[in-house]
Amino acid sequence: MNFRVLRGGDETLVSLAALREGPAGWTAFEWAADGGPPVPGRARREGDELVIEWAGARHRVFVSAFRGGSPRAGGTAEVAVGPETFHLQVLRGGARASRGAAGVSAGPQPVVTPMPGRVQAVHVETGQRVRRGDLLVTLEAMKMQNEFVAPADGRVSSVRVAPGAVAGAGDTLVVIEPGKGE
Repeated sequence: MNFRVLRGGDETLVSLAALREGPAGWTAFEWAADGGPPVPGRARREGDELVIEWAGARHRVFVSAFRGGSPRAGGTAEVAVGPETFHLQVLRGGARASRGAAGVSAGPQPVVTPMPGRVQAVHVETGQRVRRGDLLVTLEAMKMQNEFVAPADGRVSSVRVAPGAVAGAGDTLVVIEPGKGE
């Protein structure tokens, strides 16, 4: 799932993927900001708050009700983390922010899943033109749907999964050739 976090005049694109459920209600996850490396963490719900741990720190998060949709369909919310408040926009269909993603190299771009799961839907086919942020594959992992999007404008050179297939952590789902046919 992708989020656009707005704080003051700054915008950060955050990608979040649940990995597995653990003991005592904790769910392991990975998040990345602006196309950076994934950061592992874990979270669990405690009443109206979400307790999130990563990099040795514990954060208590309160999310107000979504406006203009839902976490699944998109929308906005105010998120309080300690004394700070952020504006959060859930990006529908795996869309990416207009800026913020790291640069993409010129070669083939494999779209790889960091977690195992069952392929719910493949939204593209080989040869299809895509734009950066277009939805490619929906994967269900630990009862959560994770959306994988195109890392660059280009053409789909390979689709390596089909609906119903089980993908392992590190498996390539789709390969994009940046700039091809544009």
